[in-house]
Amino acid sequence: MNFSRAIFNLSYQHCVFLLIFIAISFVLAIMFGLSRKKFGNNFALMTVVWATINFVIVIILLEHIHIPSEVYIEQIFSHIIKWMRINIGLDIFYGICGGILIWQGFKSVKYQQMLKGFGIAVILQGIGLLILDFIFLKKVDLLFRSFLVDGI
Repeated sequence: MNFSRAIFNLSYQHCVFLLIFIAISFVLAIMFGLSRKKFGNNFALMTVVWATINFVIVIILLEHIHIPSEVYIEQIFSHIIKWMRINIGLDIFYGICGGILIWQGFKSVKYQQMLKGFGIAVILQGIGLLILDFIFLKKVDLLFRSFLVDGI
């Protein structure tokens, strides 16, 4: 298999894993939403919002995935690395924002359950996306290194 086909396959596989993560998010949202508790409803609401955003991103990614030209392998690799580093930075930022929401929840009487529900949902989304993005980044890096060594 050539490098271009391998990158295409990895990108497509990453989208499939993201879709699985989105499905799990929707299931969690339904489960917590059925709890009829303020925390559960707020967790469910934020999880549905993030799962929907993630779904739109996957649709956009799937429309832009194509088999790249072999001529620009280094540029393709550096482009993917750049964007995945940005994604990983955003994933970490989501976790920080979720932590801030939870922290604010401890300070608020009126909005405590809402802030904690939102915060935990954002942290879980951040952690899940961080894991998936890191795995994809590592696979792309290993593929590029094997290309350099073996000339796939």
